[in-house]
Amino acid sequence: MEFERVDTAGYREYMDKYKIGSLAAKLFFAAGFSDEQILDITGTPSLEDQSGDLTLRRIRERIQKAAQTGEKVFIAGDYDTDGLCGTAILVRLLNRLGIQNGYYIPNRTNEGYGLNMERTVQAITKGYTLFILVDNGVKAKEPLAYCKANGVDTIVLDHHTIDEEVACDYLFHPDIAKGKRSWLCGAGCAYETARMFGYEDDPEMVMLAMTATIGDMMELRGENRAIVRKGLAWMNSRPMPALKELIVRKDPPYNESDIAFQIVPKLNAVGRLAEGNETNRVVEYLTSDDPARIHALAGKLLEKNTERKDLTDRMIRSIRPEELTQDFVFVYHEDFKPGVVGLAAAHISSDLKKPVAVAGKKGNQAVVSARCPDGLNVMELLAPVSNLFDAFGGHPGAAGFSFSLDNLETVREFIGQLSCKAPSLTEPFVILQDSDLSGENLEELFSYRPFGMGAKLPKVGLAGPAVTSERELGRPEFKKWTFSNGLSALTFEASKITDETGTDQPLYIGQLDEEWFRGKRSYTLRLSKIKK
Repeated sequence: MEFERVDTAGYREYMDKYKIGSLAAKLFFAAGFSDEQILDITGTPSLEDQSGDLTLRRIRERIQKAAQTGEKVFIAGDYDTDGLCGTAILVRLLNRLGIQNGYYIPNRTNEGYGLNMERTVQAITKGYTLFILVDNGVKAKEPLAYCKANGVDTIVLDHHTIDEEVACDYLFHPDIAKGKRSWLCGAGCAYETARMFGYEDDPEMVMLAMTATIGDMMELRGENRAIVRKGLAWMNSRPMPALKELIVRKDPPYNESDIAFQIVPKLNAVGRLAEGNETNRVVEYLTSDDPARIHALAGKLLEKNTERKDLTDRMIRSIRPEELTQDFVFVYHEDFKPGVVGLAAAHISSDLKKPVAVAGKKGNQAVVSARCPDGLNVMELLAPVSNLFDAFGGHPGAAGFSFSLDNLETVREFIGQLSCKAPSLTEPFVILQDSDLSGENLEELFSYRPFGMGAKLPKVGLAGPAVTSERELGRPEFKKWTFSNGLSALTFEASKITDETGTDQPLYIGQLDEEWFRGKRSYTLRLSKIKK
């Protein structure tokens, strides 16, 4: 990755207009944030007023009717963090309302995404008369039709793309809600439902919605920003035991990065590697208030996450160098676990900077996940051969598909012939002065957290900083620098990121971060490039 300096000559206008310090002004200017985004970031985020929402009022009335008449409510969720947290929010809500309920999370490998007909028939046979589908449902055509034919009402709380009319009785979707709620995930929609019953400030429900919003990489705008802020506030005052158990070797305060890298992968790991209905245990974990039970189940989640990391590492190491030579890499090994092929594809694509598809075997099917770098659209690249796929979906950066192994060589040949080198991309960075890095400026910048999707800060560069110490952290590749301005810089890939270009003064480029250790705050530059 090449880096390009951004001219921030207009940053003083931002300082005056938004009453912010030079550090925040330079970064916001370089990021190209709109007035709306800056006011969203620097203001006090709030939740949308629900009083005029007819759809949510009707959903509340239908759930209240279930409580009054003693109905059984079935929750159909999904196996990723969003679906798991959304299901847990609804279970907690229905329990609070005294409504008998059950839930089901499908097996990723054997059942695939969303509510299927077998579970639909089973649930109706068991006497469930109201279905709530969370983080799925807009494409559940057959199950919804079967429910309607059998007099069972359906509520869909989903955020996935609506391609055709959703034949449910009640649909809450961010595209329909609009306004501050335009960016909600599935669990965010479940939280909106809980708010209608007065649980806006329920700590567990807020923290679950926050975890899902970060885990599903939703834009941190509008109501999402309010949810994440509220959730992090609870995590740092009265953390939910089930979430805190997954954060290892780190003291509070916690931020959005801790949720993204410490909690989310562990919740997702079970769905990727589940056998039978193991993923349903994650919902039990997220809805339990028994400390002993939470601790025992946390151990299982941590074991599964270790298994996931080991399996992905072994998978990547087993791929031969000659399998990685094409412009669009396609790798099929029949012993690859379908649930983790996407992790391997993402890792290899990031390393090689080209599109990568990794496939495993399920019965007589190849199950494939594809990833590609910025500047390419993997859906468009694969479209000409998609007629050979039995299932195909995704977005520009990632796709999933499956096909009969009878077509393996045809697909392999087509992908191998694709010429699709990613364009040379540059990443912006901002040159900072020592005056920008005052304690006051740094504290102000990080008071505007969370940062991430929809609010991503550019990298920063320090030109010729005075280095007070440079040392290895156990290995030559692990290095830490301390600068006279109080900032430290850190890398675990010293030789990979060092560019000996003979510049007039060393340039350190990286991402600014705030860290806490034993109650003490410090600021670190996580290095991406060193030019000497």
